[in-house]
Amino acid sequence: MNSLPNNLEEAILQLDKEFDDATKQSIIEMEELDFVCDLHFSTGTWIRNNWGLWSGSALSQYFNKVGITHPDDMSSIILTCYYRHLKQQDFELDKQLKYYQDYWKKGSS
Repeated sequence: MNSLPNNLEEAILQLDKEFDDATKQSIIEMEELDFVCDLHFSTGTWIRNNWGLWSGSALSQYFNKVGITHPDDMSSIILTCYYRHLKQQDFELDKQLKYYQDYWKKGSS
């Protein structure tokens, strides 16, 4: 993975370049939750560490602007959207953002 993505669209494009066709096909055959959970500690960790989600990168700032502040949430959204991209499904980004925002609101009350 070469350049750092600045937003969700660039992150999806970057992942698309990294996975070969066989891997993409195996992802398509998985259930969404299995994909996101299975990759949380592998690809998800790589995304968090190498795309600067812990250190204020442009991508993390993109997510901060839409109310997502935790790198785990950012990488989960990226993985979920990538899965949906492969399945040609709507990202339903607003629903994903609301889910994580509500989660943190509940934790602080």
